[in-house]
Amino acid sequence: MTFFNKIYTKAVMLMAAMAFTANADAQEFLSAEKLTIKPGETKEVALNYSCPSTRSGCEVHITLPQGLSFVMQEYENADEEIEKSYAKKGKACYSSHGIAESLKEQTLSVVIFELNKKNLRNDNVLLTVLVKAAEDIADNSEISVKYLFEDPSDVYQTFTVAVQKDAATGISSVETANSEVEVYDAAGVRKASASKGLNIIRTAGKTIKVVK
Repeated sequence: MTFFNKIYTKAVMLMAAMAFTANADAQEFLSAEKLTIKPGETKEVALNYSCPSTRSGCEVHITLPQGLSFVMQEYENADEEIEKSYAKKGKACYSSHGIAESLKEQTLSVVIFELNKKNLRNDNVLLTVLVKAAEDIADNSEISVKYLFEDPSDVYQTFTVAVQKDAATGISSVETANSEVEVYDAAGVRKASASKGLNIIRTAGKTIKVVK
């Protein structure tokens, strides 16, 4: 078993030892904005972290509805190395925070941990994921998020992110008739068209990340 797998297994076991009972009066620490997406489109979902007390890590399970799938992200880490993962740490995490993930069917399980118990930054994005919509996505659906923070007094909490199918035609390429499209690679270099790997696309005042 690799060091990474040992850390992930230990983190999951520690989380599993905590209380599993839902608490209706518990304060929600994570939230996310409604997702409006076209068939064929890839968009980012950000989980926002806000907690009145200190926490150094957490366990998060994100379940997508039919018609949505997770997209692998490719990015440069703090050590200027290229990493690939479905979940990417947000500004709530320090560089010393580790992340382990496991994808099973429609559910992505993520553990964020810090061996020295350095607390997460409050009022910041905890993590982001990219999702892609298929042609069979429902007009209205929900992403389910279940999470538990690294504190024996915490319990699992669940919230949903509303997903609405955009009635407009999905964009399957980086071409548009009404506005200029700019395509950049992960290093910020402008390209003539999208290529294999991470593409940053800017059009109509919006920026999206697409992995081909």
